[in-house]
Parts: sequence; C-alpha cells; structure tokens
Amino acid sequence: MNKVAWNITFEQKIKFEIKDIYFVESENINWTFTYFFYWKTYINSSSELLKSLDEKANINSINHDVSISTEDNIEVYQDRPIDWVYTITSIEWNEENFDSVIEKFAESSPFIVSIREVESSLRFWNRIIRIDIVN
Repeated sequence: MNKVAWNITFEQKIKFEIKDIYFVESENINWTFTYFFYWKTYINSSSELLKSLDEKANINSINHDVSISTEDNIEVYQDRPIDWVYTITSIEWNEENFDSVIEKFAESSPFIVSIREVESSLRFWNRIIRIDIVN
C-alpha cells in the first residue's frame, strides 16, 4: 500500500463519507475550506488521487499539495483520526533534505502527522519538505 498525505482547498465545505481516510477540516478567512488528508491507498499517482477525490466531492479543488509514496519521500506518523487544528511548516534550504528533516523533527513532537517531500525548490534545486502538524 502507498502512503498519502496532502492538503487541498475547496470553494465550500465538503461532506465526506469516505471510509478509512483520515482528515482534518479548517475553515479559511476567505470562506474556503482546507482539508488535510492522510491514509494508505492502492492508488499509484497523485493525479489519480486528485481525480478520485474531485469526483467524490463533486466539486473542483482550488489548490492542492499532495505527496504519495510512489512519487515522493513521505513518513506518516498517525494512523487514526485526529480532530484538532491543522498547521503546516515548510523547510526549504540548500543543506536540508528529507533525511535531515526526518532526523531533526520526527521524534520532536507527538503532534507531527507527516513529514513529506513536495514540489521542487526554485531557489535551492532540491525538494521542499513539509511538516504537517495537528494540535
């Protein structure tokens, strides 16, 4: 199975009835809703995930930031639903990479849900690392 962690923003609140997918909902100041998802799946690509979720939500996403273990390095530390406040931190630096971030942060907080690679850094020619926190 593939590990997945992502955040996605929709124009309106979505009622999800998807089994075995954990998520945290956040309302934004512009009346959009951001959802942070984490779970395991047999789907193999981020484009397949987006298509599947957009179909199930019956509304298009405004933006998204998806990491899947078939495309990115990812560690997911929670395998249960959490209903608190979602926060995201990005690390972008020439001397940082996925392994160095894991080494520094993986054991530092019980609130870290995942550490994952996302898009390429235009400044440092490596990958941006995201730390998803729910507390």
